[in-house]
Amino acid sequence: EAACSAVEDGDSRLLFNVGITWRSTRRGHFDIPVQLALAHRMKLRSIITCDDGFAEWSSGWLCISKPADLMGNGEWSGHAAIIGATLVEDDHEQRIEPEVGEEEDWLVRREADASSSNMIRISFKLSIGSSCRAPPAGFKRGYVIEFYAKSLPYSCMAWALTELGMCSPVVRDTVLRGQHWTCTSLQGCSLRSVAVAQRGDEWHAEVEGNKDLTGWSLNASQSICVRNALADPFSLIHGPPGTGKTNTAAKLATLFALRNVNNGSAGVVLYCAPSNDAADV
Repeated sequence: EAACSAVEDGDSRLLFNVGITWRSTRRGHFDIPVQLALAHRMKLRSIITCDDGFAEWSSGWLCISKPADLMGNGEWSGHAAIIGATLVEDDHEQRIEPEVGEEEDWLVRREADASSSNMIRISFKLSIGSSCRAPPAGFKRGYVIEFYAKSLPYSCMAWALTELGMCSPVVRDTVLRGQHWTCTSLQGCSLRSVAVAQRGDEWHAEVEGNKDLTGWSLNASQSICVRNALADPFSLIHGPPGTGKTNTAAKLATLFALRNVNNGSAGVVLYCAPSNDAADV
């Protein structure tokens, strides 16, 4: 989904005559000068890690191709996920780990002390099923590489997963398992499922699960999102551009307000958004 979103944005960078060092495990790497990355404003970073391992499969994507020679031989193409980015200085490699959203700023800060010999090494892994057979191990030149950076929202999702591991059990269980805590005293905390039968919330059971949404102009996946959000205390709705997330959220806010009115409360809903335009929608 994140890869499709990056291609949809069309914000790619083309690199020509690139030399790739292939390894025997469908992996490889190539080096580009720091100045070239700055000129192309390439958003490069290593994949985000957490205590349990990796929080994402890749930090970006590559479309790699090798034109055929004059005899018509040697044509090759493949797709790959970026799994690492390091700064190579005097045979020493340093992981590129800027804050999410600050990849370009990190390169700009490096520009002042970057020498002409400094390189950025990009490591990747070929995707099975969408690539030709990996070339034999060794160094080969002449590749054309199209680079796609992961968009900010999907990078933030990966970073949020790492921060989730540092949160309290209350937050982790609410987000990951759809559960919430009840507390009558500091020592009397217990974990309850939000299952309707255990909550005893008849309105949720009879109305939310079977609510008629035909008049709300929602497609099948949007209806599922709305029903889940109405039934659960915490929901995350995400998807690529153009799938109707903002429209779904706006209708969901209206349904929350109607629910409050039906319950005898004020029809007030707190709706937060990262920008004024999004809030106006």
